[in-house]
Amino acid sequence: MANVKENKVQLIVGFTLVGIVFLGLAYLSQFWNESNVEPEIRVAQATRDTGDSWLLRAGFLKKEKIEKRSPVFHLDSIETKEAAQVQLAFESAFRVTVLENSLVTLEKTEGPITDVIVIIIKRGDVKVDNFGREGELMIAKNGERLLASDYNGSPLRLAPTEEEALSTADAFSEALTTATLSEQDIVTTLNGQKNAFFKCFASLLQKDPQAQGDLALNFTIEPTGKISSSEVVNSPIKDEDFNKCLLEVLSRIEFKSFEGAPISTLYPIQFK
Repeated sequence: MANVKENKVQLIVGFTLVGIVFLGLAYLSQFWNESNVEPEIRVAQATRDTGDSWLLRAGFLKKEKIEKRSPVFHLDSIETKEAAQVQLAFESAFRVTVLENSLVTLEKTEGPITDVIVIIIKRGDVKVDNFGREGELMIAKNGERLLASDYNGSPLRLAPTEEEALSTADAFSEALTTATLSEQDIVTTLNGQKNAFFKCFASLLQKDPQAQGDLALNFTIEPTGKISSSEVVNSPIKDEDFNKCLLEVLSRIEFKSFEGAPISTLYPIQFK
């Protein structure tokens, strides 16, 4: 009976010791993992200058408003609204202003001698206000990188970002698209090509000095502004080369793009 009690005590003590060992190992594991997590390293200090600006932390979808000063870490982004500016201060002594309606991301990369901070301009622009240690800050736009000290007066600063260039192209395309083409639009465009039509007639006169007559060009203007289904009609001049020349000139003409159905057109020309 005494032996049974001793065995129970030994089992309890054994399980207790095993539990203590597991707890100790778990604590050491947690301590080891925490001690090996690299702390976030600040790459800049953002200070609100004017207007509303936002900071988007890397890996997060929620924006936080820049009220006064905010630390900026690797791959954080800064967005400024209309009439808003943010000042960026770097340990290298560089000072950079993020101008209004801009979006930039800060990236830390390893350089041959020291780490380099790169300001990636995705929209808008920045201005370098104060120069610091050479080679420690670069500015990137449209896949091209420059030293921050060379950016202000560079052609790269004058170039729009790819996003802005696309927006401008879309706006230009929309401006060229009208609800329909008026008769005046069509006549004005065709009259602008009269010299080209009469070059065809000049070539004809070299073969037939007596050639003359009234004819019409019948064609369709597609919504894209291009011409299709063209032909020469009601022409007393039966020269095939002359007619072919007229249709080639016609095929090179482009109108404004428009909405709606294609437009059938008859354009009379008098050659004499």
